[in-house]
Amino acid sequence: MARKAKPNRTKQGNTRTLPAPQSEVTRQAGGVPFKEKMAELSAELYEQMAEAEELDKVIKRIYKTGIWSLIHE
Repeated sequence: MARKAKPNRTKQGNTRTLPAPQSEVTRQAGGVPFKEKMAELSAELYEQMAEAEELDKVIKRIYKTGIWSLIHE
């Protein structure tokens, strides 16, 4: 639920109205609605995490087989 704008006093005692904060639904990142952007970024993160898991398996296999020592002699 969006909050109403509230007056803000300056040093001179004058008041100015601050804009009401946008809700999570209306906030945008690069012109893309927040929820849509988060969904895209989450999907990208999950893909990267799956790739990292596969790379970890390859690295462990390399260490177990001793290939690493052949590469760095």
